[in-house]
Amino acid sequence: MAKKKKISFRYLLRGKDDFKQLYIRINYDTKNTQIKCAWGDADIHWSEDDLESFLKREYTHNAVAATGNYLLEKEEIIARIVRYQEKKEEDFSIAGIGSLIEFYYTSLLDILRTNAEILFKKDIAQFMVAKDYLRVVEYGGLREMYLQAAIEYPRIKASLNEETITAIEAYIFYYLYVKLKEENNGDVNGTFFSWVIGDDKKNLPVFMNNISSKMKLAKRELSDFDFIEKFSPEKTKLEKYIQLIDLEYIRKKASF
Repeated sequence: MAKKKKISFRYLLRGKDDFKQLYIRINYDTKNTQIKCAWGDADIHWSEDDLESFLKREYTHNAVAATGNYLLEKEEIIARIVRYQEKKEEDFSIAGIGSLIEFYYTSLLDILRTNAEILFKKDIAQFMVAKDYLRVVEYGGLREMYLQAAIEYPRIKASLNEETITAIEAYIFYYLYVKLKEENNGDVNGTFFSWVIGDDKKNLPVFMNNISSKMKLAKRELSDFDFIEKFSPEKTKLEKYIQLIDLEYIRKKASF
């Protein structure tokens, strides 16, 4: 059995100010690459003391402790991405890992919602008068648009194409799973990482088997249940939902 290639991480600061940009150096198979450390869209800037307290795990204040814990969680995510890729690619290299990490952190949930919104707008444009259509689409969010449209067209769901209904249900199904699952994976919930490398795809059939109780839980815990109830996921369409979600991953991966 081949020996596992070692993955290790080192942090360094760059800049001339008291608070410098934090970088992480990822070492893998005798090669390394450096990427900026960020939390969401914000770059992480630390002082030398902050970095030292993180390395010693003797945090000087809560902000550094929170950021440090986040970085350690991200190390685990990066390591899992590397292990996944090395199984798929015999000649996998650490070069370009920054883009790969960004890809896996992409929100699949947002993509599903956006695509459902596009199909919904396309459908209602076929039967709503212009003034009603413009008033509806200015609301932007899928839930808000649907509920606003239903004021003028109470039977609107019956006017939607089956493709649109399935896209909305698939989004809602995955949304429910992400919002109600017990484990918390922070930034990677509902992302390509949690779908492809994590357990989301494997756990969805189990989630569907318990969908009635999950819907009751959602009614208690989620403020947008009024919309979710309009497009309740159906057990007979589970495979369609999974295929649709897989397709979004394939499309995005092809353009990566």
